[in-house]
Amino acid sequence: MAGSFLPPSTVHLLLSKPMPPVRNENEKYRCNVCGNEVLVTKAGGGTLVCCGEDIDLLTDGKTAANEE
Repeated sequence: MAGSFLPPSTVHLLLSKPMPPVRNENEKYRCNVCGNEVLVTKAGGGTLVCCGEDIDLLTDGKTAANEE
């Protein structure tokens, strides 16, 4: 469509790598915006969101995003 555009939040969602679903208990996640940490006690298969963004899985003291 001529003249149509996507809002910035939609563009961010399209360009960002999709977050894998939470599958395992005892996984630990951290929000890169505010620093909240989440320990999974019951895995339901959804994704975790904080501050409007997917939060990163921590592995060996590092976020999954930092390991790439």
